[in-house]
Amino acid sequence: MGPLITANLNKAILRQAVLAGSNLEEVNLEGADLQGAAFNRANLKGANLKEADLQGAALSEANLEGANLQGANLREAILMWTNLEGANLREANLREMHCAHVNLKQQNLDGADLYETFLPWANLQEASLVGANLMRSTLQEANLQGADLSGANLEVLVLWGADLEGANLEEAILSESTRLEGVNLRGVVGLTQEQLDKAGGDASTQFPRYLQRPASWT
Repeated sequence: MGPLITANLNKAILRQAVLAGSNLEEVNLEGADLQGAAFNRANLKGANLKEADLQGAALSEANLEGANLQGANLREAILMWTNLEGANLREANLREMHCAHVNLKQQNLDGADLYETFLPWANLQEASLVGANLMRSTLQEANLQGADLSGANLEVLVLWGADLEGANLEEAILSESTRLEGVNLRGVVGLTQEQLDKAGGDASTQFPRYLQRPASWT
């Protein structure tokens, strides 16, 4: 880890900056222009990134634990193996992010726009995604145990092998392009037969005993 950077970088213009491995713990980058910047393996624990522009930024393996990302633009950002536990992502733009293996455990993502976000193997255990837009996203083998997906848009969503045991799917929007092959739906709440019939699955899909396997699933 590099030397601690403690400067106040409020609204700084750091486009394409290379800060990989830097120690930026609790640094103030509120409103900063960080488009395309490289923060791989950087320590941003507790950093203030409120309304920062991080479009296309590289944040793989970075530590963003407890960081303030409220209203930040993370569109197309790359966050592989990134730790976001306890971070504030309210009103952040999360469209088209690439976030394999990201830690979003117990995150509040209510109403978040995650359109076309790449989240395979993500940890979303007990996360709140009420009314979130997950259309066209990939959550292959993600951990969604106990997550609240009530009212979320799950159309054209890839969930192959994901674990949704105990998740809340009340009024979640599913379509024939919502892929549930190999998905664990045991113990889910709020899921209706009508919702299940609209989705695509197969013999490997596990679902509650109160529901029947759709006839279209082979």
